[in-house]
Amino acid sequence: MKKEKVCDIELLKKYVLGLDIYGTEVKFNINGESRVNTFYGSILTIFTYLVIGAYGLNQFINLITRSSTTVTRTTIVNHFDYKNKVGFKQIGFKMAWALTTHDDAMDARHNASFLSWQPVERSFDGMTNSRKNLGFHVCTPDELDSFDPISPAYTDVMARFRSSPTLLCLDEDFEVSGNDATKYRRIDLNLIPCSTCNVTI
Repeated sequence: MKKEKVCDIELLKKYVLGLDIYGTEVKFNINGESRVNTFYGSILTIFTYLVIGAYGLNQFINLITRSSTTVTRTTIVNHFDYKNKVGFKQIGFKMAWALTTHDDAMDARHNASFLSWQPVERSFDGMTNSRKNLGFHVCTPDELDSFDPISPAYTDVMARFRSSPTLLCLDEDFEVSGNDATKYRRIDLNLIPCSTCNVTI
C-alpha cells in the first residue's frame, strides 16, 4: 500500500515539474564537442550545398539572359478606367509578332499555307460592342532597328527573322483604354491556322 502511494506521488511530482516552462536545458558534450558528426553526414551536407549552389547559379543565369522566361498570360484587372487612354507611340511601346515552329530551330511560318493573321480593334462604349480590322505589314529593317535590344538568348532567332522577313507590325499607331469591366478599346491578334502541327506563337 505504501509503495503504491509513493509511486503516485512520484508521478504527480514528475507531471508538475514537466509544466515548468522556465526550466534550464542540460547539455552534454563528448571530447569538448556539443554534437557528434559522422562521415556520412558530411557527405550529405556537401551534396546539399552543391545542389543548392547549382540551382542558385542556374536561376541567376536565367535571370541575366532571360533564356527560360515564358509569358503565357498577363492580366492587369482594373488598371485603367475608360477615361484613361494610352497610345503605343505615346509610351514608346513597339509590337511585332510572328508564328514559329515549336522546337529549337524556331523557324518562322509566314505564308498562306500555314496561317493567316487579322489584327482587330475591339471596343465597347457602354452600349454597343464593335470591331474593326486593322492593317499590318512585314516589319521593315528600320522598324526593327527602333526596337529595344533583344535578349542575348534570342539573338540567333532575330537574325533569322531579319534574313527572311517574317515579323509583322501594325500599319498605324493604336490607342488603348479602359478594361473589360468598363468601356474599353483594345487590340486582338486573331490567328487562323491552316496547319496546327508543331507550331507555337
